[in-house]
Amino acid sequence: MALGCTCVVGHDAAQRVATSLVTGVVATSVAAPFDLIKSRVMASDVPGDNFLTVLLRLLRHEGPGALFKGWWPTYLRLGPHAILTFPLYEAVRRAAGLDYL
Repeated sequence: MALGCTCVVGHDAAQRVATSLVTGVVATSVAAPFDLIKSRVMASDVPGDNFLTVLLRLLRHEGPGALFKGWWPTYLRLGPHAILTFPLYEAVRRAAGLDYL
């Protein structure tokens, strides 16, 4: 048992890993477009380039699917983070006696 958690193995652990994987997918899908645009703004040589101008240029020239370029590398960064963070958070919460949250 880790940190006093009674549900480290079995159905609860599998459920926590599965929900953490889904959390990683959602976080990646939300963060990837912003990461891409931020990187392009920072790498731009065009004076006055900002979030909106880069976004509009990207959509016009590459289409909406381009917002998800680099999705897999972003998921490989955020997915393991979610898998480790949320079950650990639950174990610490239970060990602290905060089961009611």
